[in-house]
Amino acid sequence: MSKILFHLIKSLSSSEKRNFKSFAERQKRSTDKHYLLLFEHISKQENYNEEIVKQKFKGNNLPRAKNYLKEIILHSLQETNRNYCVAEKIHTHMNRAKVLLQRECSEEALKVLKIAKKKAIEYEFFEQVLAIIKIEKDIYETTNDYFSEKLVDKLYREQQEYLEKMQNLSGYWRLFKLIHGHHKKSRVLRSNIDKAKLQQIMAHKLLQNASSALSFTAKTYFYHTQSTYNLMNSNVELAYKNNKAHYELFEKNKEKAKLYPKKHWSTLYNYLTDCMLLEKYEELDIGIKKLKTIAQKDIYKKMPDVEATLFRQINILSINAYTNQNKFNEALALIPDIKKGLKKYAAIISKVHTMDLKYMMVYTYFACGKYPDALDVLEDLLSDNEKEVQKPLLGFARIFKLILLYELEQHNYFESQIGTAKRWLKYRHIFYEMEKVFFKEMEIIFTATSKREKKEKFTKLKETIIELQKNDEKERAVNNYFDFITWIDTHLTGKSYVELRKKKAEKQGKH
Repeated sequence: MSKILFHLIKSLSSSEKRNFKSFAERQKRSTDKHYLLLFEHISKQENYNEEIVKQKFKGNNLPRAKNYLKEIILHSLQETNRNYCVAEKIHTHMNRAKVLLQRECSEEALKVLKIAKKKAIEYEFFEQVLAIIKIEKDIYETTNDYFSEKLVDKLYREQQEYLEKMQNLSGYWRLFKLIHGHHKKSRVLRSNIDKAKLQQIMAHKLLQNASSALSFTAKTYFYHTQSTYNLMNSNVELAYKNNKAHYELFEKNKEKAKLYPKKHWSTLYNYLTDCMLLEKYEELDIGIKKLKTIAQKDIYKKMPDVEATLFRQINILSINAYTNQNKFNEALALIPDIKKGLKKYAAIISKVHTMDLKYMMVYTYFACGKYPDALDVLEDLLSDNEKEVQKPLLGFARIFKLILLYELEQHNYFESQIGTAKRWLKYRHIFYEMEKVFFKEMEIIFTATSKREKKEKFTKLKETIIELQKNDEKERAVNNYFDFITWIDTHLTGKSYVELRKKKAEKQGKH
């Protein structure tokens, strides 16, 4: 109850808080004053502290107070939402039409239903469209004034059309949820079993062409499903193509973007993520400005946790873009604000997204040679609840820890941790071949006594990784988490990680 109440209060916009207070003032009795005080006290907390709340409201029935406060907040939101909740307005029109029909005011009932149907079609509420058609049929059955073969055919065709659209949308929803469910478990397809399962889903006839989607919402599911699958399959180009088409679908349908602001926002962010991965930095900069602009619009401000979402997305995009361009000092400069934001929005930002930011902080510290700072953040990352975190990131975080321990020359700790990392990955069946090679060679490198022997083993490790990644897209996916070849080269050449990354970029014609 406490966490739900805290999240509910922190998700309220400024206008929603004003509406709540106005609603609460109308509802409360003279003895209910402490409910508003409880609201104000929780509102001021950055992270929920149950002990402070108990001390502040000692002597009151706190569980009852929390429950009452939650109910009032929900009632105030329902009252506010009633003014713009289209589904509820359509439902009201339908009920009004039924009342008019009972009073034998058929003509007026049909006028009301016409308004409701237009709105239901606009919002693609196909179940409501079908329910409205059913009421229309009831009206025509009770009177012969409107009967004609043309009218009968019209209602039949409409019913079939929206039944087909509803089933089509339901099919796309199912396929999206199946793919999205796999994505929540693992961002990258590792096992052949998972790969085969997803290939079977993607072979469905609905996913072969966007033209099979019979509505705007169905098309959004089509593009979202395609982009998610291709990203999991390490095909960023195809993911980018579908996310861009998805984003452009919203841009071409401005009214739909207003109807579904959350989907519009997430589509833009997914598109920008692909721009970042494909190093399309001009598109990325334009998109980040767009993201900041729409966040200021009222319709987007009403979205829950918009401030925390903007913080998370801008920083994930920015720190990744800087590190991808080898601008590690710029990335390093972001870290203080990222730490503050993670603390401020700890109750709002998911574990998965928190891990993303922490991992990038680790990588930035590592690249700048700040190994103790990197290890501190990494230990914090690994201490979180593993069940809520994507397996690949946790797996690479454990390998990253071994690299940091090697750099810090923590011999005893390294030996125990390499066994832990191997068991963790083996238990979850998510080994890359490269990881197996890494563990094998690093155990030898760590125990090598001469520089010459270490150099030989590092050379062998480099050659093996290059060979593994040459013709295997899955093995190349590890580069999304860490540049193993460049790190190995630091030990073969004596040059810094940043220096080698910049030279590699120059050689590849990147700036």
